[in-house]
Order: sequence, then C-alpha cells, then structure tokens
Amino acid sequence: MELQQARDDCQRHKCKVHQKVEQLQHQRQQQLAPSRLYLPPPWQPAVFKQPTPQFMVLAAEGCSFVALHDSRLQFTPQRWTYGPADCRGAWPPLWACMRTYTTAAQAMAAASSQRGSSNAKGARVLARVLVKGRGYTHADSGCVAVPSLLFNAVLEYVPQTPKERLMAVDYGCGGLQAGAAV
Repeated sequence: MELQQARDDCQRHKCKVHQKVEQLQHQRQQQLAPSRLYLPPPWQPAVFKQPTPQFMVLAAEGCSFVALHDSRLQFTPQRWTYGPADCRGAWPPLWACMRTYTTAAQAMAAASSQRGSSNAKGARVLARVLVKGRGYTHADSGCVAVPSLLFNAVLEYVPQTPKERLMAVDYGCGGLQAGAAV
C-alpha cells in the first residue's frame, strides 16, 4: 500500500513538472512569436506588408541583415547578400515582432554630426548606437553573437532630406554594412 502511494505521489509530481515545462515552453513561444506580422521561411527576404510611416522593414534569419527601407523606393532583392556560409544558423530564428523606438531620430542626428553627411557612415554609426544602447558590443569581423531579440530594436527614422534618408543597415557576419546612399 505504501509502495503504491509512493508511486502515485511520484506520478503526480511528474505531472506537475511536465505541466510546468509545457507552460514555460508556451510562454517562450508566445514571447518569440510575431504579434503583428508574418515572416516567411528562413533565407527568404520579404518586405513587410505593414510598413512604418516612412520605412518598410526587411529581415532575414541567421547571419543576415535587418534593413530600414523607404517605402517610396523600389526594392531589388538581388542587391542584398547574406553572410558567410559558415555563419548561417549561428543565431536562433529572428522571426520576432519588429518594434520601433522614438530615439531613432536622435540617434541619426548624432550619427550625422559625428560622421558628416555620408549616408553609409551615418548608417554604420546609427547601427552601433542601437547595439550599444541594447547592451551589446559590435565586432567588426566575424559573427556577431547576439540573441534574436536584438532584432526587435528596429528603429523608425523620419528622413528630413534625401541625403539623410537611411536606406539600409546590414547586420551581417562580416560586421555592419550600410546600403547605398539614396
């Protein structure tokens, strides 16, 4: 009788543990799941169907890129390249809801004042500001070991002039690369 009671107690304990594990897994999935947008399978670039006021956001998985793209411009997927093959899959899937932050304009202004009017250099500085602002340090070479949640920090920047328009920021394995100036 005592043995059976012990078995029952053990089974109940296992059930509770199992339920807790399932609960935690479900919470984790909810945290990582896109809340507004659907993104396609890995390595398939896609322009979001719901752009921010000034930009459409482009994203891809692994050692790839996150881009801020002016919705008034034509987008050509062939213009973008992925990181080295040995870096692919280094991060968890990046399919998370892209959120905008109000500090974007301030960060861009700081980047412009530090690096002049060069769009490419300004974009590089802006990206550095974003990464450091989230508590990460950017490496100029090799894979950047950051969690996928970093890619939630996609900024919204309202351009004042065509020269200030940030076309793209490439967060790749070889370091930050900026898109061509508009």
